[in-house]
Amino acid sequence: MKILKILALSLAPAAMALPAAATPVSVELEFDGLTAWRSVDFGPTPVTPYFDPAAAGGLRMSDTTGTLEDFVAWCLDIAAPLGTSNSHDYDAGDSLTTLTQAALGRIQSLFDSSYGGVDVSNSDQSAGFQMALWDALYDDDYDIGSGIFQVSATGSNNANGFAGSYLNAAAGYAGPQAFDLTFLESTGSPHKQNLVTADPVAPVPLPAAAWLLGLALGGLGLAGTRRRG
Repeated sequence: MKILKILALSLAPAAMALPAAATPVSVELEFDGLTAWRSVDFGPTPVTPYFDPAAAGGLRMSDTTGTLEDFVAWCLDIAAPLGTSNSHDYDAGDSLTTLTQAALGRIQSLFDSSYGGVDVSNSDQSAGFQMALWDALYDDDYDIGSGIFQVSATGSNNANGFAGSYLNAAAGYAGPQAFDLTFLESTGSPHKQNLVTADPVAPVPLPAAAWLLGLALGGLGLAGTRRRG
């Protein structure tokens, strides 16, 4: 038993170690079209939207450097144009220089609680998630119809309803992290929209030391079985 305790304690630091913050990498992004969208109108906002009304929905993007595979991104900067022609310079990392920790937490909760169920090819769901994301970025009331940031989809009550359900789920979310977020910060001139994309959290690989522990436990169990026999 003492041997097992020593082995378990020696593995604890490796199992609990967290990865260091990723260093941003330079990429060049091209816009490949909207996944699906609804036109929206903005109410009071902390910033002036570049377009009013605007198209809300997921953005198909590609990286001409080949660093990133094709992906769906979401707008985090309504004050800047997207840049729909040519490629534009971005830094890809685990945050934005303009993002507060509180806003980062709300954005993470929104993705973790709802993004796995969003059909980006559905106009109402795609627009609803984008509107909810803007609210998580610019406001802390989890409500697209009130507060310092307000937005409403035109011609579709369903998009507004989806946005509300996504925000409600995020407000009360206390579960595990479900998605790794990559933030894309415009570094070119003129400035383009800052973006975010998400990938499901990959299963944590079992550390090599844990495999050794498994083998040790198996060996001890086998030895005990033989002694009892």
